[in-house]
Amino acid sequence: MLAKSPKLIPLSAAKRDACGAKAAGAGRLLRLAAASAGLFAAPRGVAVPFGVMEWCLAQAPELRAKMEALILEAEASESPPAVLDELRARAAAIPVPE
Repeated sequence: MLAKSPKLIPLSAAKRDACGAKAAGAGRLLRLAAASAGLFAAPRGVAVPFGVMEWCLAQAPELRAKMEALILEAEASESPPAVLDELRARAAAIPVPE
């Protein structure tokens, strides 16, 4: 299930098919902590659903083309770490709407 817009989901509502197993597990811990009558606590947080990065890249086609080219370069490279560093930097620079 891919997000159709850039939204965050509270961990307490995170589902495996929308946010992955780690976020869903963290949400389960939150619900268990709430039901434990104070026996243990779990930190609150938010999850970024699958598809949000793709949605943001669709809003910036020139950045998307550069990232796709870097992905192909990393797949073909015999030494991908430098390419992956560049890809990480570009991913961190993706504009995220309010």
